[in-house]
Amino acid sequence: MSGQRKALIVANDEYENEGLRRLLAPAADAEALRRVLGDPQIGDFDVQVVHNQPAHAIQAQIDDFLSDGRPEDLLLLHFSCHGLKNDSGALFFAASNTRPNRLDSTAISADFVQGRMRASRSRRIVLLLDCCYGGAFSQSVRVRAAGDVNVLDSFPDSNLGGGRGRAIITASTAMEYAFEGERLADGHAPQPSLFTQALVDGLATGDADRDEDGEVSLNELYDYVFDKVREQNPHQTPSRNVETQGELYVAHSQRKRIRATPLPPDLEAARKDQNTYTRRGAVIELRSRLLSDDLPAAIGAWEALTELAGDIKFVADEARAALYEAAVHPAESELHFGRLAQGSLPQHRIVQLLGPPIARACRFKASHKWIHTKEIAEGFDISVDTSQLGPLTGSVNIEGPTGKAAITVQAEIISTSPKPSVSKSATDATLESTPVPAHASSVSEIDVPDDPSELTTAQISGLAQRFIRPGRSLKVGDWTIRAEKTAGPLIFKIKDEDGERTCSEVRQLPAWAVRDLIGHYTGRSNLHADLVDSDAYNDAYSWLEALLAAQKYHSLSWGSNNRHIQVRSTDGPLRFMVSDGQTERTYARLDDIPDIDQFKPALVENARQEMESLRERERLAQVHRRLDEMLKVSESLQDQGKTDDNST
Repeated sequence: MSGQRKALIVANDEYENEGLRRLLAPAADAEALRRVLGDPQIGDFDVQVVHNQPAHAIQAQIDDFLSDGRPEDLLLLHFSCHGLKNDSGALFFAASNTRPNRLDSTAISADFVQGRMRASRSRRIVLLLDCCYGGAFSQSVRVRAAGDVNVLDSFPDSNLGGGRGRAIITASTAMEYAFEGERLADGHAPQPSLFTQALVDGLATGDADRDEDGEVSLNELYDYVFDKVREQNPHQTPSRNVETQGELYVAHSQRKRIRATPLPPDLEAARKDQNTYTRRGAVIELRSRLLSDDLPAAIGAWEALTELAGDIKFVADEARAALYEAAVHPAESELHFGRLAQGSLPQHRIVQLLGPPIARACRFKASHKWIHTKEIAEGFDISVDTSQLGPLTGSVNIEGPTGKAAITVQAEIISTSPKPSVSKSATDATLESTPVPAHASSVSEIDVPDDPSELTTAQISGLAQRFIRPGRSLKVGDWTIRAEKTAGPLIFKIKDEDGERTCSEVRQLPAWAVRDLIGHYTGRSNLHADLVDSDAYNDAYSWLEALLAAQKYHSLSWGSNNRHIQVRSTDGPLRFMVSDGQTERTYARLDDIPDIDQFKPALVENARQEMESLRERERLAQVHRRLDEMLKVSESLQDQGKTDDNST
């Protein structure tokens, strides 16, 4: 995608004219489109939004936008507003000052837009029309152009620059008369735009990338939008007029399919060999490829290991163990945001994906629109929309080449308005005073003041120590702080004819284990040649130590006959990564972070939510304890009644 990528979004939902006031809400759709087009990982456009401006200001912006385009630039122009036609059938786009009986001077004509497109030097221009079409005229003006008017007729090929690099996609095929006089004719409440929402969803999720090549072409985007709009409203039919030379790609996607690299001939022969030990040896090499940074090679290894998982137990167990290492594994399976005030700023949680590169090559999709997800370098940034009152439960579904996983997301959005006082029953009175449970001090171990500015640096570090841990981070504006595990010392579990034992040092290993481990690691294709050169080391132990130090993943289970060795790394101390959106710095301790004051408000809010959650759990526990007592009394009364009946 050479040249600059520019987008101009024209959105109007507020009009001076009474007859144009009831309309969909283009502002929200325009903002959603701005985010997805401006996302460097998706649209990578330089986006400008013109919102509720008069006609002359919009015309000036369109003129500059199209006139400044260079031949290699990709220009995208989006309209979200009323589309009107005059008594002669000419198409206009409404502005904030549009008067339906003065369209020539107060609206943007389709002739003006197509003239600017024709005059632009850019060879790649996309026009998206998401307009509520209608014939809006004063009651004294007679509509002369009867019937529907096809929107694309206002942009014929001959007027778009000879069909070279021009494309138009409209929300519907024709203008429908939606007005009576200067008022909307129907009585339906405004509904969100299906067209723009489909555009945003197709680009944001990557689902519009039908062939999964990592790029969304204009034709793929139209096909996706067409299907989604028709699925929700069979009476609305998006249309297009695309005249370009070659494919026009409008966005990147996460759906790029990784194509498997064929196995080397000798490895392919080994995995199909009749000898059981030869096939098991192939599993070891396939595992090495599976855990490597070479994703196409890892996919090929995954497919081969999947077949070997159906082999005899001697081979299948090793194959399944390797496949398990590469399974999709998020650091957290549940995210509980607690109780959030309606309209409050969304809190962000970062979830890391664990395992080798192939296990992290995933795409994700939220089950509900109130869950916001974004892929970042550390994993996935997940937040919730706080505009909808009530308990919320949904999930983020993760899918990769090696499997699927889901993260449950829960939150409760509460009103900030004070609740009216109500009288309490005798039963409620027993639960009226809910003390903070004794273990609540473990949340922060400090008192949380009402004013965050009163927190000392030591108190801030204490809160951060509780709420910042691997798989969970804190985000405030452009600032992010997260924790990462570091690898501790290696542990070797040995089983052979001398029994089972655990070693903490390489030089404690028996000779057969040293030989087998060196044989395994020197067979890895991603190791540097100097690590494989035995002449560089004084003894086998030094050689093995160097090979182990070069590994990214130390989860290894290896066995043959009656001998078995397991290698794993223990957890080392946490390290803390602080980013301001441009640079990232690493600290060994939270006390060493000079900018930790940036996170005061978020840390205090986390502590308060945790305390509230603990109080709620304690209240429910009281309810259940009281219920158990009442049930015991009831059972006792029933038993007493049965005894009396028997006596009678």
